[in-house]
Amino acid sequence: MMLLSCCAGKSKCLESKVLNAFLSTYVSLETETISTYYAKLWPIEINFRQSKSNLGF
Repeated sequence: MMLLSCCAGKSKCLESKVLNAFLSTYVSLETETISTYYAKLWPIEINFRQSKSNLGF
């Protein structure tokens, strides 16, 4: 089961007035928690993608 979690106007994650949507399998977590986890994991994803690109994968 997957949860689509959207940040709305009252949320801190929409301060830039941009809609943020995250797919998550953690259906028991709140939107703020999902967005916090996503923000912490994003640099790891970027590093992984850049490493693969540099190594020719």
